[in-house]
Amino acid sequence: MKKAVLIGKFNTVFKDIYDFLDEKDAFIHIQACPEHIESIKSIIKMTNPGLIIISLINLDKEYQNLFAFIKLKYGNIPVLCIGTEAEQKPFEAFLETAQYQAITRPCTNRNIWTHIKAILDISERSKTDSANKAYSDTKTEEFERELEEITQMPMDEREKRTVTFRDNRQSTVDDDLDDSWIDEALAKQTKAAYKAKTIQRTEAAQNVETKPQKVEGAVSVSELAKEEVLPAVNKKIRVLLVDDNAIQLRALRGALMSDYEVLMAVSGEESIEVMNNEYPDIVFLDYTMPGYNGKKVLEIVRQSEKLKNLPVVFLTGLQDKREIMGLVALKPNGYLVKPPDIEKIKETIRKLVG
Repeated sequence: MKKAVLIGKFNTVFKDIYDFLDEKDAFIHIQACPEHIESIKSIIKMTNPGLIIISLINLDKEYQNLFAFIKLKYGNIPVLCIGTEAEQKPFEAFLETAQYQAITRPCTNRNIWTHIKAILDISERSKTDSANKAYSDTKTEEFERELEEITQMPMDEREKRTVTFRDNRQSTVDDDLDDSWIDEALAKQTKAAYKAKTIQRTEAAQNVETKPQKVEGAVSVSELAKEEVLPAVNKKIRVLLVDDNAIQLRALRGALMSDYEVLMAVSGEESIEVMNNEYPDIVFLDYTMPGYNGKKVLEIVRQSEKLKNLPVVFLTGLQDKREIMGLVALKPNGYLVKPPDIEKIKETIRKLVG
């Protein structure tokens, strides 16, 4: 049983979060803390929780002392803060550290639970008996055969069949099966297309004819052409992160920048401009944003002759199956549930780009 403490001013939102998490008593024991800071410190010491959850509503600067105390005394315990960007502002210095994570309101309790499960490594998979498992294994084999047929189809037919395929599978096979093998199989075609494009760019550079140089030391047109093409093949993979939450954006960038060239955009509108000017190799796109949301951005990308083959992966807090299927119907190259696991992001890059 995982343990967590919930800290904050007692109000409607706090009570709603507590009641929701209290219903998850099969997976987590939740302890609500009083507003008095010294009492909070005592409860943390007694319970030794695996996670500290803080509702930022109506928290004044006095609570910066509590944040500092937790960082100093319990630096190994992850802290999840829930609040609007304005509510996060007084604690921004803490939220930029690895120990503290933030969920920006408005958000659903389901989204909060998704973050908690990821941090505490909680699995809600149901336990099936041997008969159910045998049935599931049989259905999985059938679906694997169907998936193999789908991957051989032309792109437009494959995308239509993929949505139907997922619908049928989710209504037939037990929920405890891992869907990762589906995404892995579907990624093969995208990765193959990217490799083909890279090969074409390389061949284009190698096939440029070098004309005799008339002036000593002058650079030929063909050499300039090669210069334009070859760096795109040899450079680091260029990843574009799109999220209207600047704190989460910086955290993701910090985790990826040692392995990739990372670009950032804080809105859908800005992401389109970056894609057109910076030519990223893959885009991780927040689904829910003001203005141009993930759906609008993906529509623009797919309609663009220059960008239509660019791999786009949604980052989403959606959990409901119907909502997820609606997202898949938009034909992204994949989706990751927030908060995204860094290793899962890297695995996705390897699958879709190389």
